[in-house]
Amino acid sequence: MSTDNGRVRMGRLRGVPQIPEKIHELTVGQLAERSGAAVSALHFYESKGLISSRRTAGNQRRYHRDTLRRVAFVRAAQRYVPDLALDDVLAGPSGVRAQALGRDGALVDDFVVSHTERALHVRNAPSPAATSSLAIARLIADRAEQAFDLGPR
Repeated sequence: MSTDNGRVRMGRLRGVPQIPEKIHELTVGQLAERSGAAVSALHFYESKGLISSRRTAGNQRRYHRDTLRRVAFVRAAQRYVPDLALDDVLAGPSGVRAQALGRDGALVDDFVVSHTERALHVRNAPSPAATSSLAIARLIADRAEQAFDLGPR
């Protein structure tokens, strides 16, 4: 977007008019036009909690401009995963991770690896990033060799 003698010019991004910075809310018609989603689809998304709006004094919906990004994400994802369900894209809880406790009730800060007759179980990972570590992969491979008597082939 640029200004020309104080007037706002609308630019185009992939064929969609840009929303001027001063506009913070969109009507359902504007959201439908810019996102390519039908008004009925937007109402459905709202009824399921995917998007939200506020109501004006005249009971008209007003969507925050960030809603356009969320709708665009869902529509793009559905092109790659046609069976994508609304439940697959609803926001879930965040910031909480299950933490294993030892028999004494203390938090376990390390990996807990155990095995049964046919499976090796990694029951605690101190952080999601740790599970992608090559050192951890080596540890698990070594434990599997020991537990299942797997020798070099």
